[in-house]
Amino acid sequence: MRWVVGFLLFSSCVANNSLETWAQSEQNADNIVRLNGGMSAEEVMHIMHQPYRIETYQIGEDSYEAWFYITRATVIGQKRPIHTNLTPLILKDGVLIGRGYDYYRWLLRKQEDFAHEQRLHPSNEEREDQKIEKTLEVTMSKPPQKNPPPEPDPKSESPLKPEDEDRLEQESDQNFNFW
Repeated sequence: MRWVVGFLLFSSCVANNSLETWAQSEQNADNIVRLNGGMSAEEVMHIMHQPYRIETYQIGEDSYEAWFYITRATVIGQKRPIHTNLTPLILKDGVLIGRGYDYYRWLLRKQEDFAHEQRLHPSNEEREDQKIEKTLEVTMSKPPQKNPPPEPDPKSESPLKPEDEDRLEQESDQNFNFW
């Protein structure tokens, strides 16, 4: 008897998650057809409400976002939505430019192409940083050079009197005699 009650409670919890995503997916699927390219992010949010997940990308001067909405219900036993349950909406600088995985894959390719281009042709600032890094690497890889003490200039005179020099020499011998 306890086993049956436990099974029913477990089944109802799992079913509730599926029913919840079913209701949400139905509402999102109905709302998504109301969207048009060129809508602002605020207009999209007003129609669709809060997305399930958001991804952001910075490509050059443009800012892209992928908003994912649940449009297919999860199945019994599925703990969280996966890509087959979601539909992405792609926004560029706060304006809707597309929906679906074709646009999402386009965005990912665009990001990869931009990153590749940056590696091939870095900006002036990045080139300067690379030069500094190379200089530091060379400098750090060389062992430090010991410079010999400068030779005394016979032309220069000591500001001390000869008796002061003798006294300082005796004091320093006394102060540094550790044995």
